[in-house]
Amino acid sequence: MQLDAIHEARIEFMKKRLDLPELGVYQDFRAVLHVPGAIEETLKAAKDDDVQVVLEAGPADGAPAGLHDGVLFLPGFAPPGREPMLLAPAAQTPATEDPKETAYFRRAMEDEKQWKKLIARMKDYPDEVFAAAAGTVPQFLAQWDASLARRQKMPFDPYEVSFRHLSTHILARELTASSIRGSLAAGRTYMSHDWLCDPSGLTFVAVNNLGAYDIGDRVPLAGNTRLEVRLPVTAHLKVIHNGEIVFGATDLKLSYPITEEGTYRLSASLSVESQDRSWISTNPLYVFKPGPDMLRLPAARIAENVAIFRDIPYTKGKPEDANKHKLDLYVPKAKKNFPVLVFIHGGAWRSGDRALYTALGNRFAKAGIGVAIPSYRLAPANAPPAQIEDVAAAFAWVKAYIGSYGGDPERIYISGHSAGGHLAALLALDTKYLQQYGLSPANIKGVAALSGVYDVRNIGIFGPDELSKRDASPLFHVRASPSPVRSAAPPFLITYCQWDYPALPYQARQFYAALRKAFIAAQLVYIPGENHISEIVNVWKDNDPIANALIQMVH
Repeated sequence: MQLDAIHEARIEFMKKRLDLPELGVYQDFRAVLHVPGAIEETLKAAKDDDVQVVLEAGPADGAPAGLHDGVLFLPGFAPPGREPMLLAPAAQTPATEDPKETAYFRRAMEDEKQWKKLIARMKDYPDEVFAAAAGTVPQFLAQWDASLARRQKMPFDPYEVSFRHLSTHILARELTASSIRGSLAAGRTYMSHDWLCDPSGLTFVAVNNLGAYDIGDRVPLAGNTRLEVRLPVTAHLKVIHNGEIVFGATDLKLSYPITEEGTYRLSASLSVESQDRSWISTNPLYVFKPGPDMLRLPAARIAENVAIFRDIPYTKGKPEDANKHKLDLYVPKAKKNFPVLVFIHGGAWRSGDRALYTALGNRFAKAGIGVAIPSYRLAPANAPPAQIEDVAAAFAWVKAYIGSYGGDPERIYISGHSAGGHLAALLALDTKYLQQYGLSPANIKGVAALSGVYDVRNIGIFGPDELSKRDASPLFHVRASPSPVRSAAPPFLITYCQWDYPALPYQARQFYAALRKAFIAAQLVYIPGENHISEIVNVWKDNDPIANALIQMVH
């Protein structure tokens, strides 16, 4: 056995490995399937190997359960293959076997002298020896037990080595029994031979114009659907469609277009001494063709208690920009001093218009909240900061004139979706845009950023200059107030959804953490069961969680 060469390869993987953040809505929890034993030994091995979940095989009676020092014990799991809805099929995939290594172990187990030599080698190469025994596990463990019975001292803790050898990685929202069991049932898992290299940071998602979908999800075959893969080290990648390999590459990442329905899985292997060793195998993504009613826009009906004032100019500019320098106003009839929501539409700063949001304006106006929805100049014809300049002008108009429509100029909130969330957050944090109107972020009562973008350094329309991109990013304008009694910014409501665009959940968590660190009031809300588009299309519904959160913030 070439244990030295395998060990050196593992060290190289560790040196080259990238530390990748978890971009999606889920955390990656390492899990092992374990026969219940002494909890002290099991817990120690789990802690040493960074295992967060122990799935205990066999009956639940008498087995430890619940959270113990950061490790979740879930009893009552059958051996692999007995509970296909709970245990990931990927976790049952055997390791790549080397016939020479298998033959070596069979000879060693039949010869006591060779077995003693093997035990001696385990001291320096515990993981490599354990992995090489993959083809003879039952016999190997039996000989192991016999060695212990003969009082031959084992050079390593068998729990520790086995726990870091093969893991089921569970993608879940939190480390609770209900969340972990829910993810197992949904198939949000992948298998990894962690002894070769830590796979944390793996991304295997399907992305389209609606959002991004994780392992185990049903994926609508919408516009520009593709697989996106990202790994911490370069590996040999295979895309598997309905059981057949349809694409292969050797890289850190790949993008693969999807045009057909079916199941899609990822397999990754690492090259060790010219031999491919199995590393990662995922559960599937399930791609389907959606029906015509999947994302039907709501009817533009107006409630009897709502009045609309359309196409109000809020600033002057070039004649060709006149339509984008107007806003629509939705107000509750027969009500005075009502709060007002300025809503900024999305569209990647390149598309969108106020005319698309009649249902949204009606939804909040019938609940007693005035709504101003401005259009703004679009890129690339109008490069940033044209968009945020228009948003500032629209806010200034609302502040100056909403009183004549019955609104309260002291209770103006601002909200936006996607690119609109970026613009709303930037207006509330970068003081220079409101200063030219004699205003400041103190005139904003609250901010609701819905699936917003808070770091635009990787977005092309903001130009090549790094300083300008930082200046256009709300994240870099978060600062603590010099006054102990006054916040540096209005309170924030930040939302992201289950099938949001890639990196937006990560940006939401990062932005929320920065606000809290600066002592700015903030609330982070996760919206399950929605994609990036449906979350705003469905906001008109009475039971919509985003609409309810906004109404609660205002009232």
